[in-house]
Amino acid sequence: RTNPALRDDRVLPVARARVRLAEEIMRARSDEPLSMGAVAREIGVGLRSLQLAFLDVRALGPRDVLMQMRLDRAHERLLAAGPSDSVTSIALECSFAHLGRFPAAYRSAFGELPAETLARSRRRPL
Repeated sequence: RTNPALRDDRVLPVARARVRLAEEIMRARSDEPLSMGAVAREIGVGLRSLQLAFLDVRALGPRDVLMQMRLDRAHERLLAAGPSDSVTSIALECSFAHLGRFPAAYRSAFGELPAETLARSRRRPL
């Protein structure tokens, strides 16, 4: 297994730049359906080059990073949900097309189901 501190020294500046640009695009458009091929084209590289850059810099693929961005956004939205917001509406707003997979991914990231986060946020006094 590679030591993360050593790994960082070996990452090429071009890989860091690709990841930074891709993450800016992904953050700006995380609420839209977004293919990694489209992100790669937008920054002027092939999909495989983008994937390798993410693996070098983040030790994750670009799709995994986008998923975490979307999960973070859903978490923030659930914590600030209004009375008419639901888990489904927030999941859809954050571009989770497979509603059946959203709760498991959310639980893995935050240790509770999205419905539990929503219920907890509604119990908090204003």
